[in-house]
Amino acid sequence: MELVPDIALKNISSSIDTANIISHRRRQPKNVVNLVTAGSDVPRAYLQAIHHEKSSAWREAIANEINSIKLHKVWKVVESSEAQNLLGTTWVFREKEDSNGDVTRYKARLCVQGFAQIEGLDFNETFAPTGRMMTLRFLLGFCASHDLEIHQMDVKTAFLYRTLEEKVFIRYAYGYPHTVRQGTCLQLMKSLYGLKQSP
Repeated sequence: MELVPDIALKNISSSIDTANIISHRRRQPKNVVNLVTAGSDVPRAYLQAIHHEKSSAWREAIANEINSIKLHKVWKVVESSEAQNLLGTTWVFREKEDSNGDVTRYKARLCVQGFAQIEGLDFNETFAPTGRMMTLRFLLGFCASHDLEIHQMDVKTAFLYRTLEEKVFIRYAYGYPHTVRQGTCLQLMKSLYGLKQSP
C-alpha cells in the first residue's frame, strides 16, 4: 500500500511565505451601479398564458401562431393508428422589447418536443444552419473592400417553409382551434420548431 502525503504535490497554498504577501488598502469604487432585475412575468406554459393578467395579448400571439401554421399547411389530421411515435408539443412565450425596454410585441411559438424523436423513424439527419466565423469575416471584408452595402433581413415563420420527408406525428396542442376527433392526431407536413431536422 502506497502512503499518500499530507500535502498534495501541487498544492501551493500549503507553502506560501506570508512575508511575500503585500497588503494594501482596498479602494472604494468610484461609480457604483445597483441593478435590480425583476422576476420574469412571461408565462412558461399555455394555461399560464391564457390566465395571465395580459391574457388578451398572449391569446392574440397564440392565434397569430396558429394562423401562420394553418396558412403554411404545416399539419393534417390523421388516424392515431398511423403514428409509430407520437410526439408532444409545448408553447414558448416571449416578449419582444425595443431599445428602451418597452414591450413592443408578444410572441408565442408552438414547439415539438424533439428530444423524443427516434433516429431512423422521425428523423435521419439533424440540421443546424450555422456559418463559420471565417466566412462571415471574408464576406464583410469583401463588401468593405468593394464598397458594397450590407442588408440584414428576417423571414417570418421561416421554419414553416420546409417540407418534411419523414413521417412525424404530434399530439394536439393546447389551443388547437378545432374540435378534436377521438382516435386522431396531427401529421406534420412541414417543419415545426423543435424538430431535430428543422432548419
